[in-house]
Amino acid sequence: MKMTPTQAKVLSSVCLQVDRAIPEIARECKLRPHVARYALHELARSEHVRAFPIVNVHALGYTDYCVFLTLTSENRASRQKVLKFFADSPRTAWVAELSGEYHYTVSIFARDIFEVDAYFRALAEVAPGVVVEKSLAIRISWTTFRWKYLSNHRSTLDYITRARSETIERLEEIDHTVLRAISEHPLAPRTHQARAAGMPVTTFHHRVKGLQARGILLGTVYFVDTARMGIHTFRLLIQAKISTEKLTRLLWDFAHKHPNIVGFVHCFGAWDYELNVETLDPAVLATIHDNIEDLAGSQIRSIRAVSVLGTPKTKAYPFAEGGSHETLSRGGF
Repeated sequence: MKMTPTQAKVLSSVCLQVDRAIPEIARECKLRPHVARYALHELARSEHVRAFPIVNVHALGYTDYCVFLTLTSENRASRQKVLKFFADSPRTAWVAELSGEYHYTVSIFARDIFEVDAYFRALAEVAPGVVVEKSLAIRISWTTFRWKYLSNHRSTLDYITRARSETIERLEEIDHTVLRAISEHPLAPRTHQARAAGMPVTTFHHRVKGLQARGILLGTVYFVDTARMGIHTFRLLIQAKISTEKLTRLLWDFAHKHPNIVGFVHCFGAWDYELNVETLDPAVLATIHDNIEDLAGSQIRSIRAVSVLGTPKTKAYPFAEGGSHETLSRGGF
């Protein structure tokens, strides 16, 4: 599916705020309300635009471990075993298929490195000898930027950041139930989510506001199946000579301003930063690489580009049962 300019503008306006009202979207995009509503309706019919909440897992005592994997076998059956393990494991938060140096990258929500070790020992039992190389980094913070490459008009919200929390929250079971309901039905009205959670709407609303106030529930964003919409997706893995606060701020500012960079991740491990790039023109990637060299070349050890082919699984919350996106629906607006 190819988006029209109007659809692109509307999607750019709502990508970080799924609950925006039609009049507000129309005003920001300088469209008539019925035009904005129709554009959202058409995007919903594409089935390639989905939503998921951003839960600050750091505030719950979890760490996001990112691992890039190389496999020994090109055999389809072996790959399917690995993918099935990723899909079935409650620890898997996100997995992507790659081309080039690595075959997959997987994001694991775990409380400590021992749980990560157990995860890969379990994978070795399912697919013995298939994984031959692992590169690991711990994600310290993750900023999701608005998709300015779709439309660079001014918006009320340009980014959401998931980062370290000063305090570790111990949630009551009722809060876990609320987060599960939101994760499994991210676009449904609160009444529907409350019903799924099996609690009164007033109680559900109260708990949601509490999770938001404590910095646990950061918002609900859209996810696009970029490959099916003609958009190329890349990861730039940047290794610094020394990762300093000044360099981090320099690269964050660059990422924030660049229309094709949709995510900035600060890491500790085999690489120090990840830049998530989405573009209609792959040549943009070389330009970004050159921009970084001009900006901070003397402080950079290496920059590796990885092409993302697809994302078989994403999961907003470690306790969510379904762990998958929910298709955009008219009832969500």
